[in-house]
Amino acid sequence: MKHPAVERIARRVKHRSALALRDTPLDGPVREHVLAPLRRRRGGKISAEATAWSTARREIEEALAEGGPVIVGPWLSELGFEVLYWIPFLTWVAREFNVDRDRVVVVSRGGAGGWYRAVADRHVDLLETMSPAEFHELSRARWAASGGQKQLEFDRFDRRVLAATGVRPTRGMRGVLHPSTMYRLFARFWAEGASINTVLERTIHERFAVSHDPTVSSRLPDGEYVAVKFYFRPSLPDDAPNRRAAAAIVSRLARRWPVVLLNTGVRFDDHEELALAAEGGRVRSVLDGVTPQQNLAAQATAIAGASAFFGTYGGLSYLAPALGVPSFAFYSQPEFFARAHLDLARRAAHRTGASLTCIDLRRPHALALMETA
Repeated sequence: MKHPAVERIARRVKHRSALALRDTPLDGPVREHVLAPLRRRRGGKISAEATAWSTARREIEEALAEGGPVIVGPWLSELGFEVLYWIPFLTWVAREFNVDRDRVVVVSRGGAGGWYRAVADRHVDLLETMSPAEFHELSRARWAASGGQKQLEFDRFDRRVLAATGVRPTRGMRGVLHPSTMYRLFARFWAEGASINTVLERTIHERFAVSHDPTVSSRLPDGEYVAVKFYFRPSLPDDAPNRRAAAAIVSRLARRWPVVLLNTGVRFDDHEELALAAEGGRVRSVLDGVTPQQNLAAQATAIAGASAFFGTYGGLSYLAPALGVPSFAFYSQPEFFARAHLDLARRAAHRTGASLTCIDLRRPHALALMETA
């Protein structure tokens, strides 16, 4: 029997070693390739991370096992998770498992197919098969049934979408790589129970390819400009101070650069756009008449050509760095967004050679900060 003092010292050393490894590049490899095998040899429990990865690997291998087409999606969740997690995860899977791009069929929406070029040759847009209103109602029904926007299971809504697009799995989940695989794999990171390396080890953050929308391109200013989009969400609620602050930001930006507004006028989720007035040649809207099927592609076209993006912290503020564009993201209620997403978004921006700067609108001199950050 070990002496109690020796056991205390051993526990202390183990704890301090774990702390020293946390958030370093060695954290994930040591957990997976050293600690997990030791636990198995000792007859102990396999770590939660190892269990999650074992399940994910099995689901990936099953999706690829048939040797035929692989359906990726359908993606029905938030833009931010698609940009920050789903596409980087798929890019890693494609390279780790040597998946031929011509096997893969991506199912997404809004003209986002170009962002998946590292993964697939073919993209099916579900908004080609249903109206934005139908998609919105389907999304609301799915959220009510599942308790949220996350696609944690392959359910009847996913089957309905695939049936509408004409893309069908061969048998059950065979031939389908569903977002639930990614959601379950990274769940402990989002719950702040796992290192950020849990995600970084199985994602590749690199710049997205952009299919330039010629209609939008023809409306963009010559030379430098900035892209702007504000919408309301829990971290930036619809109230008078936030409306005034957003208008002041646009006015201040317009003194230095032409401003391109990215409002679409179409509502796809529970986020309401803030209507901002165009002001002659200095502030212009470039998305008038853009179809729902191309709304994301059109916004990406405008952002990709901008010197910077300014807007609400969330999906588009993640998209800008993925296009190589510096992003300035605003919020007023930080308790309504997860720190884990922000930490990863900043690292992802660094990997693409861009940046993400978050600014609290409640802070004094917040408008001046955006010009000096």
